[in-house]
Amino acid sequence: MARMFGGLCWLPLCLWLPFTLWLWVYAMPLSGSIAGLAALTLVPKWRRSAWRWALGGVIWLAGLLAVPVVGVSEYAKTTNSLHCRALGYFGEPPSSDCASADVAVGQQLAMEGKPLFSMRERLGVHGFNHLLALGGTIAGLPEVANETVLLSWTSPVDGDLKVVEKTSDFPMRSAKVRKQFARALQRARKRGPLAEGEVRTLEVGGVHWSTGGAGGSGYLSPLRQDSLRVALALEVPDSQLTGLLTRRNGKETVSAGWSGTIAYPASDQAFEMDWPLLTGGTARLRVSEALFAGMQKDRAMNPYFLRYSWAMSPDDPRLSGIERDKSERGWLETQVAR
Repeated sequence: MARMFGGLCWLPLCLWLPFTLWLWVYAMPLSGSIAGLAALTLVPKWRRSAWRWALGGVIWLAGLLAVPVVGVSEYAKTTNSLHCRALGYFGEPPSSDCASADVAVGQQLAMEGKPLFSMRERLGVHGFNHLLALGGTIAGLPEVANETVLLSWTSPVDGDLKVVEKTSDFPMRSAKVRKQFARALQRARKRGPLAEGEVRTLEVGGVHWSTGGAGGSGYLSPLRQDSLRVALALEVPDSQLTGLLTRRNGKETVSAGWSGTIAYPASDQAFEMDWPLLTGGTARLRVSEALFAGMQKDRAMNPYFLRYSWAMSPDDPRLSGIERDKSERGWLETQVAR
């Protein structure tokens, strides 16, 4: 027991060190130095005296105060530089805050046919991708988190996109999905009752939640009216719903599915905002989809084809009445939509 407890004492340090390393890799040296000092306070021997406890508290407090002054500024500088370079590489219109030098570097790399990012930059973006996934999991968006992690770990199969299969009715959390299946069932039943053993295709079609727009404004509609969790996970250009209505042994069953390609487009930005700095001015904070598209271009990340499948009854309560028009919402969706 004592040995196990001793091992657990090292757990906070083991969790913190990868984050500290990522700060250095992502060209955030001041933040990395502060995080390195904080890492020393997590060494079990550090906590053997009262004065070290007090000093450790001062270090962590200083680190927290440094986030809006140092951390935000360093993150914005690195991310925006890579973002603007990617836009130049893809020939997309640069954002208003892009430095012309960054755009020119991207254009030059494209003309020379060279990779967009260096190995260090790729490792930094991979680390950021995993931090996004961790944040998504904590925020109650596990499907989005899983999708983004897979982009870092998935490889093509014989030159084609890998197909990822999931058995789950997760898409049915969305009222939009429920309504489309309900309408498809109504159309199918207008063709008359099913014979024993008959299989009838449901005309469900494509499904989309985002209305477009920069800075995440395209997701305001699903946030207020639908399921943001589903929209963030399944909003892709080829998002498609399918269904088969089958009658066997006198019982009708719907075999439902959703499919789409999980990939980042070159021209879009997921979210951006101006963050006021304590030193004056603002920093443009963004989660850039163009940056991840550049990783795909370098084959450091790989798109894949995702397919959800599930079975349900045509009399499922989610396909009629109040339940049809109501989305399931987690705590984050409920709080942010207010």
